Amino acid sequence: QALATPVLTVSLERADDTIVKLLVGKATGAADESIYVAQRGGEPEIMVITASTFNDLNQDENHFRSRSIFSLKPTEVKNFSIEIGQLRTDLERDDQGKWIFRDNPDRRVDQTQVELRLENLLNSRARDYVDLKPTDTGSYGFAPPQFRYTVVAKDGNQTEGLEVGKR
Repeated sequence: QALATPVLTVSLERADDTIVKLLVGKATGAADESIYVAQRGGEPEIMVITASTFNDLNQDENHFRSRSIFSLKPTEVKNFSIEIGQLRTDLERDDQGKWIFRDNPDRRVDQTQVELRLENLLNSRARDYVDLKPTDTGSYGFAPPQFRYTVVAKDGNQTEGLEVGKR
């Protein structure tokens, strides 16, 4: 009911010209008046946004703990590797700047999706618990990483990565 007359509509246009809408409405009749609901256009899932959720999301990007993870820009990357569990995908830019699979250069690559994923990865920021120069990764108590992302600069002299896992 709150989404029938939203208080906010956010429209995002992706690089592939797909438009994604997010509708936000104020929940009525709730004990806590600061509860909002949100729904992506065309999706059945409804998300609840409480005041604490909003405050967590509404931190300034320059928050003292917020850190850029990567220093490379998408145009500076020559190699891009993604590991999910035991599966690994290695991509490389050819002489024309197009992405190819390193192990099978003739296999078709969706250039737009690779660029979108790479841009999202390189622009990601971490707010909490960032150690940019860990001395002994074993001392953090993490299980083996579930995801591993690696990017290498075009000149080959800079490699950056991100490992994601559970404690």
